[in-house]
Amino acid sequence: MDVSAETPGLVGNLDPSNSHDVLLAVPSDHYMEFSPMQNAYISRIYVTENTGGVLGANVLQGHDVLFDWENGRIGIARSLCEYETIMVEKEHELEQSGYLDRAGKDETALPVDCILSDASLSTSCLESVDSQQCNHEPNSKLAGFEVWKRVVRFPSSLGGLECEEVARRISFSPYNNIDNVKQSHIGCNIFGVCQEEIPCSISCDEANRVYQADLSGSIVDKCGDQFFGACQTSCTQSRLTSIPMDDGNCHEEQVTTRPCHVGACSRNSLCIVPFMVHAVFGFSGSDATAWTRYTEEMFLVALSQTLKASILTIPGKENIEFGPGDIRSLMVHPWKSTDGSTHAERGMKIIAEIGIYNSRISQSDILSQSEHPDDSIISCTELELVEYAKLALTINTILQDGGTFLQDLSDAFDFHKGILMGHTNVFEGSFPQILTSWTIKSVNSAGSKRMAEGLEDGAWSFGKIVEILSSAVFMSLLGYILLVFGAVSLIITHYEKKSLERFRPSTHASLSSIIRYEDGYPNTV
Repeated sequence: MDVSAETPGLVGNLDPSNSHDVLLAVPSDHYMEFSPMQNAYISRIYVTENTGGVLGANVLQGHDVLFDWENGRIGIARSLCEYETIMVEKEHELEQSGYLDRAGKDETALPVDCILSDASLSTSCLESVDSQQCNHEPNSKLAGFEVWKRVVRFPSSLGGLECEEVARRISFSPYNNIDNVKQSHIGCNIFGVCQEEIPCSISCDEANRVYQADLSGSIVDKCGDQFFGACQTSCTQSRLTSIPMDDGNCHEEQVTTRPCHVGACSRNSLCIVPFMVHAVFGFSGSDATAWTRYTEEMFLVALSQTLKASILTIPGKENIEFGPGDIRSLMVHPWKSTDGSTHAERGMKIIAEIGIYNSRISQSDILSQSEHPDDSIISCTELELVEYAKLALTINTILQDGGTFLQDLSDAFDFHKGILMGHTNVFEGSFPQILTSWTIKSVNSAGSKRMAEGLEDGAWSFGKIVEILSSAVFMSLLGYILLVFGAVSLIITHYEKKSLERFRPSTHASLSSIIRYEDGYPNTV
């Protein structure tokens, strides 16, 4: 069937032999980026690699793209991007649903409510009262309070219910009646722990006969939600461990925190986590449906330990701190074979995110920024971030090289299997593989302004450096470098011109083999 030249999004009569190919139009504002450091526009299309190039994010802008991983296909359709129409329709939907009462008129995506862990009783009513009063008035009522704690598993976003409101709605304390709710106090700290204090009262008779025994040895997993919660803007995450008692409640045993540099850690400033590494792991024969939070914690601990050990062997990286809080699993799903026409399940795939954090920033500054998110407490320069760009590339290289790293990771899974607490070990008998990995420059609307402010300061500092080094020797060396760069640029331009002429008139079909997207930082799409 012939495809008309007027068919939107297809090549059509431009190249009759490939008329069903998708036509990608790439306007200049998609690949010309303004650099405040150089006060000039810089092209982000490169043809300097021996293996050709890669179509990246600048080419995909303005299109709806579907990556069909299992079938090895990519679907591309032109996006209408009728922003105003979409916003009006979306706002009308939200008004009808009642979401805008919470989210506000400026929000156009569906709000997400905070998700909390199960509650643990930190202070019981019995523990809060003074039972000595019963010696004088045995029939009296003793006034006290209960304290319940929960860990934030996922914070709210886009105007969803805040954690304090969620805690109030799901409270199950026997003393949480209408009157007590009005007097209760609920607060969540920057470490991701929510605390609810509720008034209570018990009789002297109840106080004398209540006995709370530790039943943790006989009741397994009754208080099982004892995992680290979401990484907070304080760059810490908390875990609330508890034990069951014979009053039927889980009583707080300990609250622990650990540093983390993923998720909300960089929400207030991209300077904190300027880069990330994403990696896709494959485990042949593993069952993705058997994945649990025990498995996730074991994966984070084993991977962080193995990565840290590999990094510490590199000269100059001996002081790197790296832990399980610097990694999070983004997705776990079945790994299917794409050989021939069969799509049999091969095992399990895990997509992990590794945060590359700025160790120059003190924890006290991070806490201050978390408590005052509208202030620009943290800043950084582009020159300062080069070190962390290199670290991101180093980690990516370690992952892609495989070798002893994968064997060490397999050994770490076996060493840390005690974390599973008897649950299914999905890694047993399966050797890890790295299917792909890439580096990313952090992007965050909340923190990008502060990072830009820091980089403007960096531009001034760089200018001062150039001014100081502006000696005759330096300028001569700079001139030589520019001369070499100019010659290389002419060669590249000539190669690009010849490549484009070679593939005319079907240039759209050849760009995928000669274009690579970059943005000045290590970024592989």
